[in-house]
Amino acid sequence: MLPHGAEGGKGKGGERRQDVKYDTRFSQNSQLLRNAAFELLNESIAPIPAAPGTKQPALKSWKEYQQRLPTREEVQRWFDDDDVWLGVVTSQGFGIIDIDPHLSEQRDLLFTELIEKANRVCSSLAEKLCKTRRVKTPNGKHLWLRCACFSELHTTRITNEFKFGKVELLCNGHFAVAPPSPGYEFENPDAPVVTLTRQEAEALLKILGMELAKPIPASSPSHPDAQGLRRRKKLITATTDLIALLAFEHHLARKTEQAKPGSRNFTGYKLARQGRNLRLPKEIVLEGMRRYHKHIPPHYRDGKHDPYTWSEARRSTESAFKKAPGEPAIPPHIEALRDYGAMARRIVSKLHIPQTRGIRQSSIRSVLEPLVAIALSCGKRQSDGSIAATITHFSYRYAELLTGLKKDTIARVINALTNGKLKLSGIQIEIIKPAKKAQLLSNVYKVTIAAQLLESETEENGTLSHSTQWDSVPNFSVCHDAFQPGALGKESYFVLAALFEMGPATAAELAGRLGKTSDAVRAQLRKLEEFGLVKRLSKRGRAFVWVIGDEVSKKLNEIAERRGTAYKGMDRAAKHGDERRKFKKLLEKRVKL
Repeated sequence: MLPHGAEGGKGKGGERRQDVKYDTRFSQNSQLLRNAAFELLNESIAPIPAAPGTKQPALKSWKEYQQRLPTREEVQRWFDDDDVWLGVVTSQGFGIIDIDPHLSEQRDLLFTELIEKANRVCSSLAEKLCKTRRVKTPNGKHLWLRCACFSELHTTRITNEFKFGKVELLCNGHFAVAPPSPGYEFENPDAPVVTLTRQEAEALLKILGMELAKPIPASSPSHPDAQGLRRRKKLITATTDLIALLAFEHHLARKTEQAKPGSRNFTGYKLARQGRNLRLPKEIVLEGMRRYHKHIPPHYRDGKHDPYTWSEARRSTESAFKKAPGEPAIPPHIEALRDYGAMARRIVSKLHIPQTRGIRQSSIRSVLEPLVAIALSCGKRQSDGSIAATITHFSYRYAELLTGLKKDTIARVINALTNGKLKLSGIQIEIIKPAKKAQLLSNVYKVTIAAQLLESETEENGTLSHSTQWDSVPNFSVCHDAFQPGALGKESYFVLAALFEMGPATAAELAGRLGKTSDAVRAQLRKLEEFGLVKRLSKRGRAFVWVIGDEVSKKLNEIAERRGTAYKGMDRAAKHGDERRKFKKLLEKRVKL
């Protein structure tokens, strides 16, 4: 005959198992539970109420107590109710070994088996398991333990089968019923909750058939701080001078080539010093030094491995940043990006780029523009009027910084341009020598630009007129009266400014730059076209290429006059100026009083 509410089950070998479940229809002494809960709280063990007759918490939400201990006020409120049991949360370095035998009479045999296995692996662990506080449960035992490395374990239950049952390790946010709940009592109430060392914890995990979880490296995308690190790195890169970043990439590639076993530390210091002279943030220089450290070839001194360590690279960076920055060294081919960038955009805009599977046309143009700009700066005129250039300073990292594209996308574009998959009429690109050292260094490219693409870019003396601008467009401000409400509006200004900055572009390219939809940009372009501010240059596939119109300043003034917004900005500024002056006079009077 079982007690009220008891259920029978089968143990190992088919024997009938009697899982005793105690009668839940009782009135528990709340004062006794409350005192026990406060004692646990004093020992930094989180007590929470348990639903009577179950192994579940009585709280609707108890996840927060996996991270913190409850307050005394919370404990007082919980255990004012007579209809609760007492439970504990395994957190804050506290864990429980749950000994669950096949039959309740075998609890001591299973405990002895655990101690014997622990003694074979680590005698000190077996000694502590015998001395720690033990709880007798309705069907087994609980061993209470502490260990700081429990926080490194997996949050799931860790179970291993023994001869007389199974043993579970509960840690990191699990729940267990505790004395003086019915059916739960301490076997040795005066015993302490022992603390395991890391070695003893690893021995316990070995007995249970598992290992400590490996820490997630900060560079892994699954690291909790990875997103914040990526966001901070992206912000630093976005707010840094692009020419300085490219120059540092150039010095990084050269110093990696020059690094030798006897001078690698001094070469690393010179690299960090170049970053300091370029006024780059320390985070970017450290990232470059990390890449330099990884690509240094191995060296053996007296038959022993003598690596270039990261601590050496970091100390070189610290020494470089202790001194004031000097004169920055910017290679000529990088300075050329400023001079020939606008011309390269115009030349690339003339190209008809066919549809290529897996690659967007805008990505192809983004990669082509810096290649063409460098070719224009260092190339030589041929007898047929074309320009041929050998480019040795264009790595994938350069392209990443210049285009904002991912390395995989850049690699697909370069492969399509060089293996004949993508053929362009007017520009030919081929790889003379492939890159080395995991693409830290650049490929050697041969770029040929046909004469017909350079016709409008050549002056009477045959030189390239790289000082010319896209169009004769003056600087205009968002505060211009033509962009006031009732006239063109602010959205038209953003489209016009983006077109002025990018040069000839399609609606899709402008939309990508502004972060808007292509339909919204087309609507603004049609409105600007009505007023003659923009015009269609040609067609690129099925899309129109738009450029800035002529006499923009004059037309903006006419639009403001026609729409009645002329001088509104001046009136508003004057009104605000009068208000500020009146307020200043009033403030002076009050101060004098």
